[in-house]
Amino acid sequence: MAASCGGGGGGRQGLFSTPTVLVAMVVVLFLQQHAMSVDAYGLADFLAAYNNPNVSYHEVKADIALKASLPAIDRALTLVGKGPKPSKPVVIDGSSKFAGIVTEADIKLVNLEFRNFRSASGGALSASLAKAFIDKCIFRNNRAGGDGGALEFSDSGITLRRSQFVGNRASGSGGAMFTFTESFGRIEDCVFDGNSAARGGALALRKDIGIWVRKSTFRSNRASDQGGAIYFSRGLATVSGNKFINNVAGTFGGAFRFFGDDEGVLRICRGNSYSGNKAKPATSNNVYLMVESDDPNFPNVFYCGALPPATLVNATNGGVAANCKDC
Repeated sequence: MAASCGGGGGGRQGLFSTPTVLVAMVVVLFLQQHAMSVDAYGLADFLAAYNNPNVSYHEVKADIALKASLPAIDRALTLVGKGPKPSKPVVIDGSSKFAGIVTEADIKLVNLEFRNFRSASGGALSASLAKAFIDKCIFRNNRAGGDGGALEFSDSGITLRRSQFVGNRASGSGGAMFTFTESFGRIEDCVFDGNSAARGGALALRKDIGIWVRKSTFRSNRASDQGGAIYFSRGLATVSGNKFINNVAGTFGGAFRFFGDDEGVLRICRGNSYSGNKAKPATSNNVYLMVESDDPNFPNVFYCGALPPATLVNATNGGVAANCKDC
């Protein structure tokens, strides 16, 4: 019997040999340390960096949910999402009641998802007198009681690239973004899906902004008034290579609406496509152009090739001309 027990003990020793146990311990320690490194980052770490006037660059390493609105800042700041999964944006959640970033300095946002923010204007970001650069970000379910459900810019330069705007809403203008600026902007390779506002279901671009909107998709955005997807008011705007799908305006311009006088110019370049957009009247299902020009030799709208189908033109002294220059 003793020999039998001794033999059984030898079998167990072979199964759990010293090298095997050491390897297992190393693996367990590595996994514990990795988990601790991820779990260690939290809201307190984010706020410490955000509120530190000496921090100009910060990596957000894990999803966080705010417990209060973010304080306004007046220094340049770059926030980059660097979570456990590099391809997945890191979430900053406004908890359906808090306001996001308010700044009067340059701001750069990369690989982040801003969701569930609430404010009077610019739910996730309100910037003035600044330059804003946003790349590979998602803005989801943000709300503004006024303008700019997700973003609001005043006298700021704007670059939006490879970003998504989903289900944002403003009671005023610009379900996803509102601008009132004389600076320059570029919106490229973005998706605007299911945003809504009174004017400009996705975008409301006002004042003397020089903006290029290209290679972006506008789908199922809705305005109770004009501009189902985009509401252009004055400014220097170029629209090129975009897709406008199933956008709806309560009145004019299912895809977009433009108003220009001596301060506004719109260029409609080639490559835009239109499908399923709706407006009242149906003659403006895609585009509504309202031009008040005092000079017949100075058109406000230039189109390359032909005007989009279902375009309603309300113009004095001409105001609309075929021209592919600068497209």
